[in-house]
Amino acid sequence: MELLVAIVDNGTAIDAIKAGEVITVQPDGWGWGSEELANANWRIISAPILGTHAEILQMGYILGELMVHGKTYPRKAYLLNLSALPNSSQFSGARTAPIISMQSTDVIGATTKVA
Repeated sequence: MELLVAIVDNGTAIDAIKAGEVITVQPDGWGWGSEELANANWRIISAPILGTHAEILQMGYILGELMVHGKTYPRKAYLLNLSALPNSSQFSGARTAPIISMQSTDVIGATTKVA
């Protein structure tokens, strides 16, 4: 599977994308566009994770909701702890590779439930 992951917070709004949030999961060999491949705020991780783990990373909005001033906002239930991934320097600064290959255990070990 290939994961498109945010590496920085996209603003301070309560519903903004957060660092470590998995934006989408696609099958291996997915035809990523130039927007995904060139965006300095995103990385693509390729790892042989099971579909069930991919679903957990994507399903977050179902599990988490945050109530602020009487309004409900969606919230991811799971993020990737980028500093827990091998070669964590790949997740800051300039992109050094279009797709970063990892082991499934790396991705599973870095998956963090948001409180």
